[in-house]
Amino acid sequence: MFDNIIPEKLKTGGCPKKPIWRFFEQGDEVDKGHYIAMCLAYHSVREAVKYMVEMREESSNFTSTKRKGSQVEKDQTTLANFYKNSELGNERKGVIDVALIKAFVCCDLPWHLIDHPFFIELLRQLRPNYNLPDRKTLINTLLTEKILRVSVKCYKLLDKEDYLTLVLDDIGAQKFAGIVTDAGSNVHAARNLLSEKFPHILNIRCIAHSLNLITKDLMKHAFAKRIIQWYMVIVTYFKKSHRPKELLDLKIQEKRILGGGLKTYLDTRWTTVHEMLDSISRLEICLKEIVNKNPNVIASEAVKTIINRKRGFFNDVCDLANIMKPIKEAILNLESNKATLADCYFFLAYLGQSINKIPEDDHVAFRQHAIKTFNERFKLYNFDEYLLTYYIHPRYRGTGVKKLKTIYRRIQGAAARIWQQMLKIPDIAAYLKEYKHSKKESAEVLLMQLGEFHLKTIPYNSPYNSNISTSLSNWWKMCIPIPPYLQLLAIKLFSIIPHTANCERIWSICGWMIGKRRTRLSVDNLEAMSKIHSYYITNIKPELPNYGKDQTAEEIRTNLNNTFRNIEDDEIDEYDEEEMAEIVACPFTDNIEQSSSQQLEILNVLDLDLMFRNNPVANKQLDDDELDNFI
Repeated sequence: MFDNIIPEKLKTGGCPKKPIWRFFEQGDEVDKGHYIAMCLAYHSVREAVKYMVEMREESSNFTSTKRKGSQVEKDQTTLANFYKNSELGNERKGVIDVALIKAFVCCDLPWHLIDHPFFIELLRQLRPNYNLPDRKTLINTLLTEKILRVSVKCYKLLDKEDYLTLVLDDIGAQKFAGIVTDAGSNVHAARNLLSEKFPHILNIRCIAHSLNLITKDLMKHAFAKRIIQWYMVIVTYFKKSHRPKELLDLKIQEKRILGGGLKTYLDTRWTTVHEMLDSISRLEICLKEIVNKNPNVIASEAVKTIINRKRGFFNDVCDLANIMKPIKEAILNLESNKATLADCYFFLAYLGQSINKIPEDDHVAFRQHAIKTFNERFKLYNFDEYLLTYYIHPRYRGTGVKKLKTIYRRIQGAAARIWQQMLKIPDIAAYLKEYKHSKKESAEVLLMQLGEFHLKTIPYNSPYNSNISTSLSNWWKMCIPIPPYLQLLAIKLFSIIPHTANCERIWSICGWMIGKRRTRLSVDNLEAMSKIHSYYITNIKPELPNYGKDQTAEEIRTNLNNTFRNIEDDEIDEYDEEEMAEIVACPFTDNIEQSSSQQLEILNVLDLDLMFRNNPVANKQLDDDELDNFI
């Protein structure tokens, strides 16, 4: 009796298969959860798709014919045909022309694209009654008109400024507070010539450029170089391998790790060293789980060796990231358009304190290399002007400056020297006549006011809060000493932006625009395009009225940066297993000459422990439109 009973099919464990498997035959398992699949109805599906396409075309033709007949019968124009046949007004055409120039300049589109048949077809489908300009009109007319409009807007903004650090002949030398350049020999010579001709213009080196050089010098040490090389093996493999990259993205979502995936290092973006190191430190658990649970997918032995077998790799990454973090913070703060000479001195002190705190027992050679590198750069920026500005900053007020006569004389000497040069400006010299002071007497009054500021006597006792106060210049304008000598000196010093980051960005933009193919782009057109690009990126919210309607300027800029970072990831070289294996197999030897034990030079001027004992580094972050926003 029991022989006739058909036993029920045993149920397998796990989640049921998804409905899609009804149309496929499951094959061998490739890796956990992934199988080879064969379509059960390849030919029938192909015929079905073909039938659907044919029916859609017939339906479209029938609808078009029916609509056409209906129009003839009713003699009525559709809304689409109305706009298609109506003439485009000059105002609307001008708006489209401007949008076209924006796209070509900010997306780095080649000019010859305007004559491409498919590009013309695209625009005519979008706006049939728009007469597309030819290449000559686009360059010679539209580009010229736009650069004129942008230049007029810029000149209007410059006319409103009290002090300028831009080199423009028709502004007037008296409005210049300082000239800031990098350390190139040619610009250094030009800076000296200008200072000789106009002594009241201060000669300033770009602080952001110096911090970038510190970063590069630190990366030359064998310890840092090894970490970067091994990191690039991992990031290149995961960026250029589809399945491993997918596994990493899924693991990041599963672990809910913020900050995105692996970052790449770019020479033109000075903060990317820390971002790169921090990214792999955050993803340590994800990388180890992917390698150990998917050995068949992760085919690179070099990647497996680094992640699983290189002892202390992730610890070294974390240590190096902690060293590079203060450099990143200093760069971001000092690239602000609100940065001052006082901030330069403060963040050099912060960086020096961070290097001084590297444990002497760990990475001894690297610590000495970092101290040596810092001392070499600090000598270039230990100017009296920086120290004076730090001393008269209403927030810092010379905190940590050692109470030595030699240091206070440096501060007094810098104040008197700058004041004597300022007296060559007629508007400043007029105050001496008003208060009946000689040059020497005015300098004595200035030094007396400097002492009163240090003692916080009236009118220098007002509190200063960087989150509330509009600017340092305004704080000093509210102080009304009689005579206003120290006030005039402070306003001049705090008007100087001690970096040329915007200029560096413009050069990067020019290099991006030229690329490897646009070698015939004229200098005039390149200059015009870079100006237009910089203006649009700076004013990105009002210049994208449709796209940015429901987004903030920060969100728009983030989307723009993500777009370009995806392009940069695509430019990473292809992964070569043999080359990467050689990098991993290369033995680590700290062959850099061991330097004698050194101390930080900045300790001769500042008491760093006193500065940062109860005063953590304030995050003087830039506005959203000033932080890494130029592409």
